[in-house]
Amino acid sequence: FRMKPIKLFSILLVVLSWNLSVCAQCDTTAIDQSQCSIVFVDMEPNSGQLAANVLDGDETTFWNTTGSVAFPHHLIIDLGDTLAVNGLSVKPRVGSNAGRLEGYEIYLSNNSTVFPTNPEAAGELIYNGYWQESPEHIYFGAKEAKYLYLFATSNFDQNNNKRLQISEIIVFEDQGCGDQGKTNQIISFEAIEKQSTVSDPIELVATSNYGTDISYEIVEGADVVELNGNVISFTGTAGQVILKAYNEGDAEYYPASTEIKFQVVDLSIIYPTISTRLTDAVPLEKMADGLYPIYIKSSIAEASFLDIASVSVSVDGQDVEVVEQNNHYVGLWNLDGTGTFNVVIEAEGSNGNITAWDKSIEVIDYASTQTVQAMDAVLVNFPNPGRTITIDTVLPQFLGAYNKVTAYLDVNCPNINGGCDDWDRKGYFEIQRPDGQWVEFIRYITPYGVGCDHVADVTDFMDLLQGEVKLRVFIDTWGTGGWEFNLSLEYEQGEPDFLYRSLTKVWDKNAAPFGNLANLQPMETVEITLSDYVESSKLRLVTTGHGWGANNTGNAAEFYHAVHNIAVDGSNTFEQDLWNTCDPNPDGCTGQQGTWWYNRAGWCPGTIAPPFEYILDDAIAGNTFTLDYIFQTSYIDYCSTNNPDCVSGVTCPDCSDNYNPHYYVDGYLIKYSDTYINETSNITQDVLPASEFLLSPNPVNDILTLSTTSTAGYARFLIIDVHGKIIQSREVDAMALYGGRVEMPVYDLEAGTYFVRIFTKEGSQTKKFIKH
Repeated sequence: FRMKPIKLFSILLVVLSWNLSVCAQCDTTAIDQSQCSIVFVDMEPNSGQLAANVLDGDETTFWNTTGSVAFPHHLIIDLGDTLAVNGLSVKPRVGSNAGRLEGYEIYLSNNSTVFPTNPEAAGELIYNGYWQESPEHIYFGAKEAKYLYLFATSNFDQNNNKRLQISEIIVFEDQGCGDQGKTNQIISFEAIEKQSTVSDPIELVATSNYGTDISYEIVEGADVVELNGNVISFTGTAGQVILKAYNEGDAEYYPASTEIKFQVVDLSIIYPTISTRLTDAVPLEKMADGLYPIYIKSSIAEASFLDIASVSVSVDGQDVEVVEQNNHYVGLWNLDGTGTFNVVIEAEGSNGNITAWDKSIEVIDYASTQTVQAMDAVLVNFPNPGRTITIDTVLPQFLGAYNKVTAYLDVNCPNINGGCDDWDRKGYFEIQRPDGQWVEFIRYITPYGVGCDHVADVTDFMDLLQGEVKLRVFIDTWGTGGWEFNLSLEYEQGEPDFLYRSLTKVWDKNAAPFGNLANLQPMETVEITLSDYVESSKLRLVTTGHGWGANNTGNAAEFYHAVHNIAVDGSNTFEQDLWNTCDPNPDGCTGQQGTWWYNRAGWCPGTIAPPFEYILDDAIAGNTFTLDYIFQTSYIDYCSTNNPDCVSGVTCPDCSDNYNPHYYVDGYLIKYSDTYINETSNITQDVLPASEFLLSPNPVNDILTLSTTSTAGYARFLIIDVHGKIIQSREVDAMALYGGRVEMPVYDLEAGTYFVRIFTKEGSQTKKFIKH
């Protein structure tokens, strides 16, 4: 089989997509799909979602390239006869917005293995909405051919940029005029991004691949823009604009056209939005003197044009200091008494428009232990209402009134088909912090098919668990039953050890690989800089192991007893023995089905995963330090595609199996103080992409060289032995690199295997080297 060389044509390198249409056809008649067949397809499952489904006339079936192989994808259709082909329609998969065709080239030939160099049509499809199931059409001048070759270059799928899914393909022929012997030209039209009603005039740029003259016209939006030659100007009216670039054709070329679409917005009618945890629904309980932080989130639409110019806060007409922190604002209200106070928050956009939040807040100087229903009968079920449920709730708001918060989680079997899910599913409960990030305060693994009750100390999250907030719950269930959750929070009245606590996310890893030879230490090194006001701190770490079976060496990570290390400033300081005894169930969750009694790594079915807590006060000398999470270095998953020595049926049953050992990790640095901590970010350096580094020589005798093609930024290098001990550390500003190289002396190392960990803000990478 001789395939056309795979390449991307320059005509595809425009910013925005186009949909090719021409006016050369005498008629456009659909070819009977039953006379067509698939000659070649590059990727499809072993059964089920086959390429032949695009010709079966059934829109509920589809071709799926599986998502395991990157674009481009190839499909050749035998039309059953030589026909004057002049177009096709492509219908996306019905019931899903995944894998919709975007970039394409269409080739025609009378030989199924040889196609011309130039396509008959090329471009990118434009869909009308996020969820479009109607077909997209591609037209061109009629050409006689027996075979049609779809060369797919990209998709619209934001979650999987490898997958292509097509429900139906219908090919058209021109039975009236037939093939007129002309050449199809392809017009590329440079994109126009969203504009405003006061934008400057724009020169239109479009070209034909054969250099023919281009004309323009307004298809839609004549009241929004005016066209003068190849320049558009704006009338002051908002709306959608569709422009066409075209060539009328001649004796040699078929006529051709392409369209672009963009929006014009009126910035004068856009106002900022304001959200805050401060609420007038409950009193503010003040039991200590200090600053009460009023957390504010403000944004404005059309961020490419507008931003927030300022945010201000006043209490009873007196201005309050406002500081900006990590994508939000904080008004520092100095509570000086009780009573009812008028609080006004104003946000001004760069267009001069102002939005105001105006509430009367009652401040009282007493509090008592109370329990608040945070979630009430929240159903999690796939597909309806979903696996992730977000709710708004109102919690107490206070300063110095409580010393402990306890969560009571009531898990019930819902009144739905299937009742409780039969399986142990990973889940979590999160709260949205003022900067918009989500913070996990409970990691939960559901029981096998029964409901249970649980208790957890969530005092570390007390400063977040107040006021008007968003909570969400996620359970990884897939239609084998669901769950109903009640979550109540008990606030215990009493003087706290510290008036304020704040959280910095240290690690947030979904499916961090364990024992992967391509990256044995996937956790980033994190550098922390503490405020001078921090009086105490600790690392709160939740880790649960997942993946098991004959294709995972040692039945890891769920059923593997691993011991990890936490290094502070490059020295192994803490140990994490990640093993839970599940019988008896730690949370007293009885009556379960399944294999609930087997011990597991960091969790048990029907339990809240216990956090590991490491006090950092004695380990830190100064306010800046690094944290490393070092997975047990003696473990390697030999049943992996990343093990070059893996042999299916010998090393393990199937070396191509991708369900390998992994951990879900959440790590927070919790800081305590009696003074409000005004922090921004704990990582301030500009850093280099770790993938830009190369290591040589390997094996090495004296000097290990790490080279990079980058010329700016910051990077940190660690040499780690097989026991996880950090034995050398170096920090480098890339501007100071000589010839883009970092040299690390290793002549003092004993012969053996070592690892170099490179960490940057954009990621980390571990490379193995051998010392002779």
